Amino acid sequence: MKAYFLSLLVILVAASTASHAAASDMEAEWNKLTKEVRSELKTESGAVYHHARIVARAGNAVRVLHDEGVAKVLITDLPRDLKDQVEKVAALAKVRYEELSKEIEADKIAADLAGRIPGATPANTYLELQKRHFKVEKHTGEAPAWNCSRTDGPKDYTCEVMSRGGHATLVYSVVATVVDGSQQPDLQDTGDFLGLIAELPYTGAQPAAARAWVKEQVRTGLKGSKTIEGVTFTLDLNKGRYSVLSIEAAKTAH
Repeated sequence: MKAYFLSLLVILVAASTASHAAASDMEAEWNKLTKEVRSELKTESGAVYHHARIVARAGNAVRVLHDEGVAKVLITDLPRDLKDQVEKVAALAKVRYEELSKEIEADKIAADLAGRIPGATPANTYLELQKRHFKVEKHTGEAPAWNCSRTDGPKDYTCEVMSRGGHATLVYSVVATVVDGSQQPDLQDTGDFLGLIAELPYTGAQPAAARAWVKEQVRTGLKGSKTIEGVTFTLDLNKGRYSVLSIEAAKTAH
């Protein structure tokens, strides 16, 4: 996982450095080209323009400002030295476009990674629940998710592990729910299940503390949130009938 983030950092730095370099070179060459005034510009086809300079490019042609107005000249019809300059700018523009594409892709990856629970993986949760006879359904695509469920008499247990951006090895949120339809809700059992989910392994995790907090909140029926090493645990409780634990990366102030 560390190697992945180091690779991302290299992509971001390289894309930014190369992109700025390409943009700077392109701007310098274009400024040089458009400031050059020729007393006479003679095209390959024989047209002659006096006090001429290139002011714009449009596809496979350039606009030439001259004594009598503005002319559209094909790049292939320009004198060899001028055509070489235009093609040089075009090559730099292509580099700029490619680097911008890399930069956009790097920004997309960074945006996808923002908000993840650091170090957490879906398998840590759904494999543990599978051992406890939960049915696991995996949904793929741009928003991968693992829906785990089990019914035990009047109680329904569910846990959804969610990712996004096609990153099936990252976790963005975990939501565990217990619906208890029995006459006397079993708070200890609910606390045990939600406490198990709270033990989610992640970078800096304190599973014992997280589990203890969840179980105590369920026992006392107190809603609330607790943040442990950058991850927030939130409980929504309704007298043991409906209990929800949400786990996600803590919101950072901007």
